[in-house]
Amino acid sequence: MKTVTFTEFWRNASEVLDLVEKGESIRVLRHGKAIARIVPAEPREAKPAWKRPGLRLVTAGASLSRAVLEERRSSSCSERQEGADIAPERLYEAGIRERWPD
Repeated sequence: MKTVTFTEFWRNASEVLDLVEKGESIRVLRHGKAIARIVPAEPREAKPAWKRPGLRLVTAGASLSRAVLEERRSSSCSERQEGADIAPERLYEAGIRERWPD
């Protein structure tokens, strides 16, 4: 770690910061007492966090979207065949309103 006085730092700030940029740490003294330590910044990542790809959750078996579509397909077939409870939107479209009065 290199040590410089405040006056030296003030007069040669550009050169001192060039040293820091190259990886050296600098201690600044005023009246013989350390008042600051200048260290190199941590390396920046190439992309900001919001632009990096997120975690992908992977599970064994069918995907959730496929499972939902399968459930919808199977429930719509069983409703037609067995006369099971039908969604209110379908009853309204069919003109059946006895179960859900306005």
